[in-house]
Amino acid sequence: MAPEVMEQVEGYDYKADIWSFGITALELAKGFAPYALHPPMKVLLLTIQEEPPSLRSYATEKSCTGESFSRSFKEMVRMCLQKEARKRPTVQTLMNCKFFKTKWPVGPLVNELLCHVGNISIPDESKSSQASSLYLTTDVGLSALA
Repeated sequence: MAPEVMEQVEGYDYKADIWSFGITALELAKGFAPYALHPPMKVLLLTIQEEPPSLRSYATEKSCTGESFSRSFKEMVRMCLQKEARKRPTVQTLMNCKFFKTKWPVGPLVNELLCHVGNISIPDESKSSQASSLYLTTDVGLSALA
């Protein structure tokens, strides 16, 4: 949640979504939210009182595979996680940053995702009321895809 929404000063607008996008980018990059190890009330205090979270908020700035994150990723996150909402970019400005302009190879991402998929199966239509669902067995359990 963006600081201004927590403080209930400016209220909610698209700038709060830009903040949330930055937090989500960190969460996807590292596998958990910046302050996930703290109790909820501590997270509120950290968000309001401390500098914005970044890759430095984690024990290591490396990805799960040990690789460093790109400068353009770090810059995109920094742009999104400005404490003052007025300093955050618009969506159009954000989409023009280098991170979104760079053509990244999809092979490593596909390989990473597929290594977590154990089995793909379609349930027997005669035995299931959700015959149109596709089920994935992953390392975290069974997921239905509509």
